[in-house]
Amino acid sequence: MKGTDFLTADQLNSIAGDLENARNNDDHDWDNIRGGRPLAELPKVSESAEQSGSAGGVNADGSGNPYGSVANSTKAGGNGKLYGSGTDSANADANRSADGSGNAGGDSNSGKAGINWSAVGTTGAGNKGKSSKESRRQAKRREKRERKEDRRRDRRGKKSITPLKVFVTIIVIIMALLVAGIAGLLYLRYKGSQDLQQAVVQEEAVLPETAAEQDDGSILYNGQKYWYNNNLINILLLGIDKEASTSSDQSIGENGQADTLLLASIDKTTGQLTLLNISREAMADVTTYNTAGEYAGVENMQICLAYAYGDGHESSCQNVATSVSKLLYGMPIHGYAAIDYSALSGLNDTVGGVTVQVMEDLTEKDPELVYGSWVTLQGNQAITYIRSRDTNLLDSNNYRMQRQKQYLTAFLQKTFSSVKSNPTLVPTLYSQASEKMVTDVGLSDVVYLTSIVAEHGFTEANMCSVVGDIVQGPEYAEFQVDKTALYDQIIQIFYTQTKN
Repeated sequence: MKGTDFLTADQLNSIAGDLENARNNDDHDWDNIRGGRPLAELPKVSESAEQSGSAGGVNADGSGNPYGSVANSTKAGGNGKLYGSGTDSANADANRSADGSGNAGGDSNSGKAGINWSAVGTTGAGNKGKSSKESRRQAKRREKRERKEDRRRDRRGKKSITPLKVFVTIIVIIMALLVAGIAGLLYLRYKGSQDLQQAVVQEEAVLPETAAEQDDGSILYNGQKYWYNNNLINILLLGIDKEASTSSDQSIGENGQADTLLLASIDKTTGQLTLLNISREAMADVTTYNTAGEYAGVENMQICLAYAYGDGHESSCQNVATSVSKLLYGMPIHGYAAIDYSALSGLNDTVGGVTVQVMEDLTEKDPELVYGSWVTLQGNQAITYIRSRDTNLLDSNNYRMQRQKQYLTAFLQKTFSSVKSNPTLVPTLYSQASEKMVTDVGLSDVVYLTSIVAEHGFTEANMCSVVGDIVQGPEYAEFQVDKTALYDQIIQIFYTQTKN
C-alpha cells in the first residue's frame, strides 16, 4: 500500500453506501465493491478525514468506529484484523477465521479514523446482526410495555375488590342459602299436610252407655250432639325403656316396654296441641303373641307391655297403637314415634338444656337434684329426672308422670319458641333422634306439625292425664281407668259440639 494514496471523503461515502447496499441485498460481490483491487492495496483515509475524525467504520448495527484506520475485508472464512500505526507504513497482521468478520484499528493517539468492516461477510451476517439487535430492543420495549400494562390491570383489579363488594357477595350467598332452606322447609310443610290424612290404626268404638252414635255420624252424649273434629292429627308418642321388665311372662322377650305413652292431638286449623298422658300401668286389652310370633289372643294387662309383644320396631309400635285406640273408644291414630330413653340426653342438649324446679328429692341418683332447687338439666341428668322412681312405692309412677309432664312442657316450650328464630332446629332434632327412633312419621310431617303448633304456642294447660286409680294387682301395680271421666276427656279433646 502506498503511503501517499489516501481515500477522499467522497470515496469513503461511496464505500459506506456500497456496504449498506450489500447488507440490504445480501450482495457478496466484494471485489466489485473494492474496485477489483485487493484489500491491501486500498488507499488510506485522506488527511482531511483523519483530521476531522469523521470517517468511522460501519458496524453491524450501523454505528461507526472512529478509532480504526483501514481494515481489510476477508473472503469466506477469513477474519482479518489490521492494526495500523497511523503512519505511512502499512504493517498489517491478517488473521483469518471462519466467521468472516474483520476489524481494522488505528492508533487512538493519532486521531485517525478507522473503518469497521465487521459488517461485511460472505453470509450477510452484518445485516442479520443489526436486525437481531434491533429485534431484541423491540422485544424488550414490548415486554416492558406489557409488564406495565399488567401492573395497571392488577391495580385496577385490586381497587375493584372493595370490602363493600365482598360484604355484598357474602350477604347474597347467605340470602340464597336462607331462601333455599326456607323453600325446603315450606315444601316439607306442604308435603306433610298432604301425608297425614288417613289413620294408621282405628279400632271399632265401643261407646259407654251414656253415648250413642247417630245416623248422621254424630255422637249424642248427655243430651248433646257432638261431631268428631276431622281437622285433628293424632300421633302416638312412646318413650321406650329397654331395661324394664316387670312380667314373668317369658314370651314377652327383651324388646323393652313403653314406659311413657302420650297421644299428641294437633288441630290443623288452630294449631292447638293437646297431649293426653296415659299411665304405663293403665290396664288395657293387649294383643299377645308367642315366641314364634304367632297370635296368642287378647289379654287385659298393663298397656306398657303391648310394646314387648312385638319385634321392638314397627310391630311393637302398632301393637301399642291398637291398645291405645281401644282404650280411647276407637280414636284414630295417624302415626307413631317410639324413642329410646338414651336419645334424650342429646335432644335435651341440642335445645340448650331444660330448666326445671326439682319436684322430688333425687339426690341418691344425682346430688344436684335437690327437692325445690332450680336446675338446668344437662345430658344424662334429663334421663335421670324423667325416668327415676322408687318402685317400693305403689304410686311411684304417678309422681314420675308429674315430673315427665313438667319436663316435657318446658322442653316443648323452648323448642317451639326457638323454631321461630331457628327453623332448622326441628330437622336437626329429627335427624339426631333417628338412630334411636322407630316411626312412620316423616320429617315433612314433623316440620308441618311443628310449624303450625309453634304459631299457637304450648302451655302446661294443654297437657292432661287419663283419670283413674292405682291399685295393687296380683303381680304389679294396676291403674284402673275411670271410664266415665275418660269419655268426658275424649269428648272435650276430639269432638266439637253442634246446636240442636
